[in-house]
Amino acid sequence: MFWALWIFFAIYKLSDSSNLAVLYFIYMVLGTAVLALNSKDILSPRSFIIVGTFYSFGLNIPFFSGTELIEDLMISDKTLSDILIIVIVVQLSFLLGSFVPLNKQLPLRKLTGNHLRGRKVSYRWAITIAGIVLFAALFRITFSLGQAGKQPTIPFAGYLQFIFYDGVLVGCLWFLAQSLRQKRIFIFVALGLLVSVALTQALLGWRGGIFHILVVSGSVFWYQFKTKRSDKTFSLAWLAIPILLAGSLIEVGNKVRAKNLGGEAEYGTTISGFVTRIAMRSQGTSRLAGVVDHFEGLSLTNSFKIFYLMKTRQTTTTYIDRVVHGVDLRVQSHSVGTSGPGGPYTGMGLLGVFLAYLILGCIYQAVYKEMFRPGKYNNNVMVIVYYSMLLYIMLQFTSENLNVLIVKKMIAATAMVYACRIIVSKR
Repeated sequence: MFWALWIFFAIYKLSDSSNLAVLYFIYMVLGTAVLALNSKDILSPRSFIIVGTFYSFGLNIPFFSGTELIEDLMISDKTLSDILIIVIVVQLSFLLGSFVPLNKQLPLRKLTGNHLRGRKVSYRWAITIAGIVLFAALFRITFSLGQAGKQPTIPFAGYLQFIFYDGVLVGCLWFLAQSLRQKRIFIFVALGLLVSVALTQALLGWRGGIFHILVVSGSVFWYQFKTKRSDKTFSLAWLAIPILLAGSLIEVGNKVRAKNLGGEAEYGTTISGFVTRIAMRSQGTSRLAGVVDHFEGLSLTNSFKIFYLMKTRQTTTTYIDRVVHGVDLRVQSHSVGTSGPGGPYTGMGLLGVFLAYLILGCIYQAVYKEMFRPGKYNNNVMVIVYYSMLLYIMLQFTSENLNVLIVKKMIAATAMVYACRIIVSKR
């Protein structure tokens, strides 16, 4: 019902620009068809790419048209039309990639231990992981590891960040996924561990840490139902625990961020203002608009600017930050970025967007299929954890950036899952 009402509202809102309205209608019809064909699982790669691009672009494009929304930003209907074309290419290439049988070429079973006997959680495991979470929090805060607006005070910070954040998160998600096959008390402990990770993020000045936890833990709950590897199932109502704490954690993160970087100490003074600011966190459209306007419209290859960037040792993100947004990274620890499609578009135009999301579609569908692949010990816990980590990364490479950092995050998630699998699998 909401989807149908939204289509009518959006087309009415865009009616002053016939070209934009037609493109938006095509975009929504494509999304509707994909969601209808994959309605059994909204978190499957083919469905979630539609959800991710809608959150990042489709939801706010009607409001940008003919309206000055934020910080004197006005996006022309011509630019919005170009953005929609890029987003449609994203969806089509990702969907095409999802039909490539790449899962037979990737060593996913060895990576996730789907064929091995898994360990059960216990109070000993709970104490061990709680100690790791506490140590990681103290370590990161002490050395400003991953702190908003501050440079780390320790060498090899990038590697350590992946270990003490992504690695710890993988461990907590394994505890949750395994708990869903055992006792309620362990589920409560697991959610407490995950909320502690979100609190660490808040103390480091990040407001979206709790959203990250909700996405990954929600997908773990979701696939206990979908994969049916256990006689026990627990309600999604358990997620009310982190949801109820979300507002407080966001405010803590905002206060720390305001102290370090300036800005308003209160994230939202009213409930409506709080909800509005969360909704406006999706910045895919405004970021991609800056990229499209810089290159003066659509281009098939962008003259393969990727070779110039490689020669000058720049990433697409630093190039757009410097040239479009005037960010001097030598004195300013700040980034605006390109949006997900804007990264490959900067490097190789529409061809770059097509190739990047085609490959991503192959990878995501392969991991997704592995969750449902039968194993000797009925153990797909680590596959669920891996896919949950990748789902949040998908939201990042649609709305935020698709760049070297995203590739590093995917590699780090893979490495952390493999390391955790070695620890929790019985030989």
